[in-house]
Amino acid sequence: MADDDRFRFSGFGTLGASYHDTPGTIFRRDISQRNGAQSGVLSLRPDSMLGLQFDARLTDRLDAMVQLISRESIDDAYVPQVSWAYLKYKLGSESSVRIGRMGLEFYLQGDSVEIGYANLMVRPQVIFYPRGFDGVDVENTFPLAGGALRLKAMTGWTHGKLVSGQGVFDTAGSPFVGALAEYQRESWTVRLAAGGLKLRKDTSDPELDALRQGLAMAPRGAQILDVISMSNRRQNFLSASLAYDAGPLQTQASYNIIASPDWPDRRIFYANAGYRLERFTPYIGFSAMHMDRDTVSTGIPDGLSPQTDRLNAAASIAQSMLKVNQDTWTVGLRYDLGNNLAIKAQADLVHYIDPSSMVDSVQELTPAGLREWKRATVYSLSVDFLF
Repeated sequence: MADDDRFRFSGFGTLGASYHDTPGTIFRRDISQRNGAQSGVLSLRPDSMLGLQFDARLTDRLDAMVQLISRESIDDAYVPQVSWAYLKYKLGSESSVRIGRMGLEFYLQGDSVEIGYANLMVRPQVIFYPRGFDGVDVENTFPLAGGALRLKAMTGWTHGKLVSGQGVFDTAGSPFVGALAEYQRESWTVRLAAGGLKLRKDTSDPELDALRQGLAMAPRGAQILDVISMSNRRQNFLSASLAYDAGPLQTQASYNIIASPDWPDRRIFYANAGYRLERFTPYIGFSAMHMDRDTVSTGIPDGLSPQTDRLNAAASIAQSMLKVNQDTWTVGLRYDLGNNLAIKAQADLVHYIDPSSMVDSVQELTPAGLREWKRATVYSLSVDFLF
């Protein structure tokens, strides 16, 4: 085997610009970013990124892969991070085991979120976290009823930092287990996936630490602490997805539930469709993220003292920051210049009361019961490339 066949170096990237004019808000691609596009300013922060990948065939059965990605991170830096680094051993022609750092494949395109060229839109409608893990996965594919059934099991420890109104949360060291079944026949793909993880750490934030101390003296403080605590929190994931890709038409839809004790279920639905007309592909999409908006009161009546009123407000706000209630309509146009270069123009109409993609400082400091629905329109332009 020639060295050129054994080793391969490749890369991908996106130069993306975003703009919106909603005062007092920031648009971010996902919750791993602290900052993003400020109101009234054209920003390259949310979507611009560069990835490098090295693949090696060590033997007929053993492969290795390393992937580095540089993008806007929680530290406001573009320091390259190792997103994938694993060894893959082929147990047979249709089965394999991998060990190392890999992407979580609970959701459609979960392992290609950063590869803009591989996605119809400027960015996936919903980006789930955590997205990567250190561990092992095993998969096998076999024929079934004229199609192919792929089964995969995975386990390990998640990694990655997230940011919310509660501060920075590090998912590193949280154990998880998951499995999926995917059936492909002709142009159809159906996937069912389930998994669970146990978060090891709690959010680090001085204001939240002070709230925890105050809640220790409230009648329902222990109940609220159970709600806002991340330490040893269990989360379960369930996902059902359907995709169709044939000729000029490509569509997909997915329904997901994220459940955790003391939290209402987070229900997530998204769907999109594109129709290719030679080099042009107009597309449309819709996504919805919803959960119950009730909060637990401290049990202390308002008006007793300024201190207890501040505690009541802080307890409500802390619980509100865990809520996600947002709908987004997306329209866009993709133009493929070749096999490795695409230009996309996109508009997102975001309707939110408990935002995910919009960082709204006013909304974050407002208790859930006093928030009002808001709208924001985000315009994006991107150039996606492979090399």
